[in-house]
Amino acid sequence: METVAFIIPYFGKLHDYFTLFLHSCSLNQSVDFIFVSDIEDFPALPLNCKRLDMSFGELAQKIEKRLGFDVELTNIYKIVDFKPMWGDIFQDELKEYDFWGFCDCDMILGDLRGFFGQIEFCRYDKIFCHGHMTILRNDDLSRSLYKTKGGFEREGVFNYEEAFRTKCVVHFDEGGGFTEICRYLGVRSYESVIYADVSFQRRRFTLAQPIPTALYPCIFTFEHGDLKRVVYENGQIISYPILYVHLQKRTMEVHITSNIDKYQIIPNAFVDDREISAGYILENARDGLYWNECKRKIKNLAMRLSPERLRITFRNKRIRRMKNWDT
Repeated sequence: METVAFIIPYFGKLHDYFTLFLHSCSLNQSVDFIFVSDIEDFPALPLNCKRLDMSFGELAQKIEKRLGFDVELTNIYKIVDFKPMWGDIFQDELKEYDFWGFCDCDMILGDLRGFFGQIEFCRYDKIFCHGHMTILRNDDLSRSLYKTKGGFEREGVFNYEEAFRTKCVVHFDEGGGFTEICRYLGVRSYESVIYADVSFQRRRFTLAQPIPTALYPCIFTFEHGDLKRVVYENGQIISYPILYVHLQKRTMEVHITSNIDKYQIIPNAFVDDREISAGYILENARDGLYWNECKRKIKNLAMRLSPERLRITFRNKRIRRMKNWDT
């Protein structure tokens, strides 16, 4: 059985359902989670979790020491661009594992090992392609992939020096760089969608990935580590086991009063388990103005129009034109 550990830097304020995320980690006893944080009121950790006491500034210094140049790590969210290098700078903490990974905390995990058993790990060097969870083989090649330069850069896709030297968040951990690097190099990757990446563009739950049931009314159920997406599909209620549910950019309230081993996830709350009917799913599929999405669009527009982001975008366009001329 392959050994797996996730590196998870976490700074600032813990979100309201962090204890539920941590509980879902604890039920995956054969997978380890290493938190990097200096939060004083960090909750007590289960046996398969540990914490490295490190401040945000100390992490930035550790990154710069490894890279040999100054980086623009001035706000907590910018950390996402540095995720692909965790295997490099935390080699000592990961030396006993076959695979290492990075993941977010705004999620609830299902039965990881159960799904990992369906994936032939020996066939792949990289599992998944998104920043909310990626797993890599723990070897010299995978630890240095992020340093690849040349051949893959284009508009919206950056090499590590560009990504690390700009204040803008360019999502280098996924489509803004790292995923494109791995595809360019032909890294053996598993990219099937066996998780639920919930879109933040609507209040009701829809999926960001274009699978056939992405827009169908749904809720989620959690029962003793088994996580399911419950869908109202063609007049029927169908349950799909999933690896995890990612609840990005959502303010989720916790209204569980009885049992954190058995509950439901609806927009935008964790609630006690109850009987599920078609009417119940449809009631929780009502849409409306979602202020979080309005704020996101304003923020993204400001970021795209920033002088630094425009400079990098124009540079990549120029490189692409020159390559077209050469061919």
